[in-house]
Amino acid sequence: MSARICETTVSTGLGAMDLRVTAGASSFASHFATGGDNMFFYLIRHSLTAEWECGTAHLTDYTTLVRDTVISSSQQNTRIDFGEGLKTVTNLLLQ
Repeated sequence: MSARICETTVSTGLGAMDLRVTAGASSFASHFATGGDNMFFYLIRHSLTAEWECGTAHLTDYTTLVRDTVISSSQQNTRIDFGEGLKTVTNLLLQ
């Protein structure tokens, strides 16, 4: 069984992302505790550009995702400096 985790963000830059839950999906906070020791995999995709990034992250609170380690991205596997616009943030959690 799996739970679809999907949130959106309009955050820009290289830093933390403020998350908003997507209708019909679960939030990261409903599956992961806050704090740097509670890491999980994420995928961020920009809705208007070809920017994307996946890696590990953690929550500092229920709506703030901090990107820890970039595993792969659309910019030669480096952290993306996300521009303005809507981005989706997802994770597939196996239960």
